[in-house]
Amino acid sequence: MQRAEPEPAYSACLNCGEKLLGEFCWRCGQEAVDLRRPMRDLASDLLDNVLNLDSKLLRTIGSLLFRPGRLTREYLAGRRAPYVRPLKVYLLAALVCFGILAIWPQGVVRVVVKPSEPGSAASQRRESASEREQTYQKALADSQRFADAFTSNLPRAFFLLLPAFALLLELLYLRRGILYLDHLVFALHFHAFALLVMAVAILINTRMSPRVAVPIGVAAWLWIFVYLFLAMRAVYRDSWWKAGLRFAALLMLYGAAFGLAVYGLMRFTIYRLGS
Repeated sequence: MQRAEPEPAYSACLNCGEKLLGEFCWRCGQEAVDLRRPMRDLASDLLDNVLNLDSKLLRTIGSLLFRPGRLTREYLAGRRAPYVRPLKVYLLAALVCFGILAIWPQGVVRVVVKPSEPGSAASQRRESASEREQTYQKALADSQRFADAFTSNLPRAFFLLLPAFALLLELLYLRRGILYLDHLVFALHFHAFALLVMAVAILINTRMSPRVAVPIGVAAWLWIFVYLFLAMRAVYRDSWWKAGLRFAALLMLYGAAFGLAVYGLMRFTIYRLGS
């Protein structure tokens, strides 16, 4: 039995006066809802909206984590209503990962500065060091301060890497005629997955002994690489050997870009703290 569409609360839009044909005004988009209702009805509507959001979020996270490439395929095929939008998924994953990292920066960044004894060769070299080296020493003198400053800038670096990742996919699939925005959707979904896996790895690294944390961390990074390969096959429909070649090229190119970004971020952090 087909569900009947709810009748609008008014016959004309209260905002622009246009005749209403449904729940929303076709001219200005305002919803035809009467907010002057019993509190019980308002609470029921709020609960429906929250449960609907929760179901979309759970469906999105489930597909993202356990079915590589499926979320991107669904979005590009036009089946978007059941899922959270790609940018919101990425922002949520970034909030979780970098929020955990802000609380426990030592889970990723560890800086150890060994003081030199007075009169030693290292101490004499420090006295005659250049201004740049003195800047480095000043920035790295407080390891916790450096870790906090470095991790606070990581979200910006990751976000700037997204269009670079999509551009590399554009170059690798240049002859396929795929739009750049489609590659960007894939990039958002993959990076969201990677951030969620990294969040779990950070928690494990801060809560468990190295004997347990190190193997789990290695497995997490390996699973990110395997996930990327499987997602590329699922979305771009390549054969195994073509997907393998493109995957290898993407790893080399993006690995170089990622390394440069991290190095640049470290230099920027040192400059800001040492100036």
